[in-house]
Formats: sequence, C-alpha cells, structure tokens
Amino acid sequence: MVGLEKLLIPVKESDLTLEKIVQYLPAIMSTFQANANKIADNYEEYKGEHSAVLNKVRQYEDETVNNQVIMQNLWAMVNFKCGYEFGKPISFSAKSDNNAEMEVFNRYMTSVEFNKIMNNVAEWIFAGGVGYTFTLPAKSPDLNYYAPFESYYLRADRCAKVYSSYLAEKPLFDLIVTPISKLVNKDLIDYYILSVYTKDAYYEFEFNTTLNSLNSEPIRQETRGAYSMLPLVEFCAYADKISIVESCKSSQDALDNLISCGVDNVEETANQLLIFRNCSLGETEEDKRETLANAKKFGALEIFDNGKDIEAEVKTLTTIINHSDTNVLINYILGQMYGNWGVPLASSSVSSGNITQAGGEVANGWQNAFSVAQKELSNILPSIKQLLSQYFAICKQIGDCPIQTLNENDMEIKPTIARSENLLTKTQAFTNLVEHNVPYATAWETCELSGDANAIGSAIDEREKYINSQKADNIGASESQQKITQNI
Repeated sequence: MVGLEKLLIPVKESDLTLEKIVQYLPAIMSTFQANANKIADNYEEYKGEHSAVLNKVRQYEDETVNNQVIMQNLWAMVNFKCGYEFGKPISFSAKSDNNAEMEVFNRYMTSVEFNKIMNNVAEWIFAGGVGYTFTLPAKSPDLNYYAPFESYYLRADRCAKVYSSYLAEKPLFDLIVTPISKLVNKDLIDYYILSVYTKDAYYEFEFNTTLNSLNSEPIRQETRGAYSMLPLVEFCAYADKISIVESCKSSQDALDNLISCGVDNVEETANQLLIFRNCSLGETEEDKRETLANAKKFGALEIFDNGKDIEAEVKTLTTIINHSDTNVLINYILGQMYGNWGVPLASSSVSSGNITQAGGEVANGWQNAFSVAQKELSNILPSIKQLLSQYFAICKQIGDCPIQTLNENDMEIKPTIARSENLLTKTQAFTNLVEHNVPYATAWETCELSGDANAIGSAIDEREKYINSQKADNIGASESQQKITQNI
C-alpha cells in the first residue's frame, strides 16, 4: 500500500484493559513492524542510501565500468520543506489579552527548544511520512523561566499510536520500542523493550528480534499520576502518511540510473582510439605498451612501416556522445518530482517581477511552493494544537505555575513561511498601497510579505503613534519656548 497503515483494533476506549492490549498486541506489532521497516528504509534513502543504483550491475557490457552516482534530490527536497515551513520560529499569540502568561509561555518554548523539535519532526514527516513528539511532566528549577514538562521528538520508526476502529477512531494507547543490549553468559544479546502508555497506566513488555518472543504478560506495570494524557502526538502532512521519499523513489532511481549510465558511456566511448596501419610498435606486448607510454609522455610518436608497399599510417577514431535527449528526460523527471511536492527547482534565471518566460516559471514555482505548504500546514497545525494542550494540562496541575488560564483554543499558531521571491515587486506594491491609505496589516498580507501580517501591521501602527506623539510633544515644547521668549 501507499503510505503507512493505521494501527486499528476493534476496542472502544471505555472497554480498554490490559487483557485487550495483550490480546491484540501480536497483530498490532506485526503492522507496526511493517510500517517501521518502510519508514526506516525511506529515511535511509533520504540520507543517501539509494538501494537501486548501489545494486546496479552491468550484465552485457564491460563490468569493470560500473559507476554508481547518487543524485541527492531527495535530500534537497526534504531539507527545503523543513526549512521553508519550519526553518523560522513558529510564533504564538493569545486571542485574549493575557500578556503576562504569554511571556512565560514563550520562555517555556525556548527552554524545551520547541523550534528545534518541530524542525526534526518535519524531517521525519517528509522523509518517512510521519513524525512524533513525546511529552511528560518534569521538575522545573524556576517556573518563571523553565517549563514543568519535557518534550522531545522521537524516531518515527520506533513509536506509534493505536486507534479504535469504531466511529471517530479515537486514540487508545501509545507504543514506544526501545532497542536494548544485555549481557547473558558474557555475550551481548539484542532485545527490545515495548513501552505501552494508556491514559491511566504504563506497561513494559520484552521481546527479542522476533515478535514470537513477545511476553504475554508485562514485565513492569504502573499506574500513571494525575496527568492522564497520552504522551505521543502524531504529525503528518497527508492523511495516508505518504512521504517525499516514497512518492519520488522511482523517479530518483531513474535519475541515478540515467546519470550513472551516462558516466559509464563517457568512460567507455569518449576516449580516442588510435588505429595503426602497416606499422609496428614493437615486437612484444611490453614493447608496444612502452611505445604508447612514451608517445603520451613526449607528445610524439615515431613509427616504422612493415616494408610493404602501403605507407605506414596512424589514424584516430573518436565517438561523440549526444546527451541532449537524456538531458530533456532528466529535466522532465525533475520537474515532476519537485512540482508535485511544491519545491522550486534551482534556476540561474532570477525573477524580480519582470514578465518574462524564465521569470514567470520561477515565480510560478514559488507560488506553487506556497500553495502546497499551506495545504500541508493545515494538516500539521492540529497536531501542534494537540501538543500545546499537553503543555497547558501539565502547567495547570502545578499550583504555583504562572500559566493557569491559557489553553490551546486561545492560541493563534503562526508558522513563518519565508516569502522573499519577487521582493522588489512586493515592496513596491506595499508602498503603493500604504500611500493610498490602505492599513499596514492589510497591505502586508496582500503583498504576502509575512506569515503574521497582523502582528507586523500592529507594530508599525504603534511605531507611528509613538513617532507622532513625539512630534506633538516637540511642537508643544517649541511653542512654549517661543511664548517664553516673547514675554522676555
């Protein structure tokens, strides 16, 4: 199947027990392992382990010429998406006027390195199809500056959420697989710890490299405390959890193969062949090799005819390789890969708003990037909201925590997408709009110069009010000084 299979069991949230978990665990882990293998394979492909070209074999040609060229398009596409959508800090603002708690909240986001977490989650989303964060309460040395929770991203091939197959498919529990090595009879044995989090309990199971060894009973179980939310939050850009790597793998394999075979052809046929006619290079093979080596070294070749009527002669045979058709195919494949995922292709053409074909293509690439990013973020933002609900729930369980009234529904989540293409045209348009008394926030949003136009517009308005008030004060002071002077 395309994407990743959702882990579903026919159990309602109200009926979930340890017995039910144990009953369905083998089936759950079988599906989990299939998903984990796919995620791990895709992540390795993204990192540069392109299995198709690395296993390339030439069966009907000279096997000594077998170039394996890895084109890092998948790496470039995934990293562009991470940088474009999550490279700049996500900003938060409260819909209600609660500046004191927002200041503390922003310090908490800094203390847990929230932007770093989201950038790593994005890497797993676009490389593997899904990303996860893990959050639990933690001790804070100073609640005014440090969050009372710990939050991390996890490898997407080592965790999952299990859902009910009943209507609404509510989450039932979380799985985290941790590889461990233990010493048995002086030998290190690899095995795994399976951690299961429900809303009110925690269980640990143990198994080795085969799922058949999975314990039917947990080796450890605990009742969870007052905080009863599931610790994992699942992030995906598409409902079927498809990744850039899975979607583009066949195209990437084709590119690698075309480039590799092209290098093979150059190596095999681009060199000139020397044809010797009616002449001798030497009596033995060693003499002939020495003659050719000296010719290359000194740039000249002395030949002797064989005493026949035909004059001694040396000719060259050169094969010219035409790559024009191959380049057209490569560009077509690249265009499909990058365009489908909203990644502008690098181009030597630079558009600053002039209506040219090259400029139009570049501008359209960036507009497509923005449109695709908006769609992906619309699927990711609910997960960020869910993550914030975990943070606020933990804060409100601590009596002396400064955050007690903020909640996830009160927050505006504003990813900052860098939209710097055609900057000259946009700034000119912005100036024209402002000169015609269009509000700053409206002009900023119309020209698509920021992901948070209202905040920037408000800041500009406040700045203008301050400047105008300073001018008024200066005028008042000047008039007073003039009156004093006149009276004197």
